[in-house]
Amino acid sequence: MNGAEGSSTTTDTGHEVRRSGSFLVLGESTGPGPRILRFEGRSWFRFMDRLYSPTPVHRLSPDEVRELCELRLARAGSLIDERLYAKVVSDLTVTAAARTSTPRTILDLGTGDGRAVPFYRSVFADSRIYGCDMSAASLRRHDSGAPVVQISGNGPLPFADRTIDLALASFVFHFSVPVPLLAEVPRILRVGGVLVATVYGPQASSLARLLRAARMELVGMRQVRDVPGHFVFTAQPANPEARSVRAA
Repeated sequence: MNGAEGSSTTTDTGHEVRRSGSFLVLGESTGPGPRILRFEGRSWFRFMDRLYSPTPVHRLSPDEVRELCELRLARAGSLIDERLYAKVVSDLTVTAAARTSTPRTILDLGTGDGRAVPFYRSVFADSRIYGCDMSAASLRRHDSGAPVVQISGNGPLPFADRTIDLALASFVFHFSVPVPLLAEVPRILRVGGVLVATVYGPQASSLARLLRAARMELVGMRQVRDVPGHFVFTAQPANPEARSVRAA
């Protein structure tokens, strides 16, 4: 993380905040803050309930995303809504199971501390699951037992061509995923392989354009049941030779 947390201070609107690297943390005793917070003469944008970014999170650079995710994981107990998380990742897993037969190999893209892996294993018990993430600090927290590797924000993915049957990504695409990294996914997918992932926020409306830039196409997208604003989408390589033979 970029620097230790500083001392707490109070904004003009009475919110107690503390600097942590490039970001702000709302005081522990404070409930969800406003969507936009004014501090030091500028706007700060809420992420989850109590973290604030100097720019909307879908515009952060890979290095800023890594720093923010490490801050989130360090405070996971008070920040992550486990019920919402379980609903979204369970829906993702069920969607993936409906799209593919038993995959031999699965990549958890943006695996973080691996908290999604048990959900995947509950359905894909016989699959070999790998994880990758930009954050070494997050991977040190990874305790799922899956092999993991640190990657650059712009790739490459350290897998040979056509070696992964299924790529999964939970709570990744609300950030701006760099095209060079995403373009690695169609390279590593086996014929018939797909990417199934979640998305929310502004990135949901620009998803098809992002996928096209990475030589992929959006073949399905729907809202997560009982979780407004969160979606599960399926994408496949734009190259017809690599597409799934199953109907979208």
